[in-house]
Amino acid sequence: MIQEKNNEVLKAIVNLVGETDAFKILDADEIIAAVPSSLALDKNGLKEAIKEISDREMVKVKYSNDDEYCLALLPKAKIEEDSIEVMAGTAKEGIVGKIGKNWSLKKSVFFAALFGALVGGIIVTILSAIVIALVK
Repeated sequence: MIQEKNNEVLKAIVNLVGETDAFKILDADEIIAAVPSSLALDKNGLKEAIKEISDREMVKVKYSNDDEYCLALLPKAKIEEDSIEVMAGTAKEGIVGKIGKNWSLKKSVFFAALFGALVGGIIVTILSAIVIALVK
């Protein structure tokens, strides 16, 4: 997983570039403005973040200087963006649906395994009783 700063820069780039795979020229100030101001990102921080994202093969940098970047999104960036959204929606809420919001994933898996073991035990007991009855 990437750092929060790099994650926010990636989100900003995805929003600015859009769904296209073509190269797009982005102004550094435009990217910085799209990142939340709580991160206090400057041009050097942006340069490092884009380098990290590029090293992780999420964007391809055709050329860059201090004021503008020519970027194209790679498929990995779109996958990462989707997983970030999914993780953000379910990280603290647990499983939502038939089970309810108060159940965690661990509890659900535990009870599913327990139920499966119970059903399996009952089936084996019935089959053993049938085999013993046939042998006598």
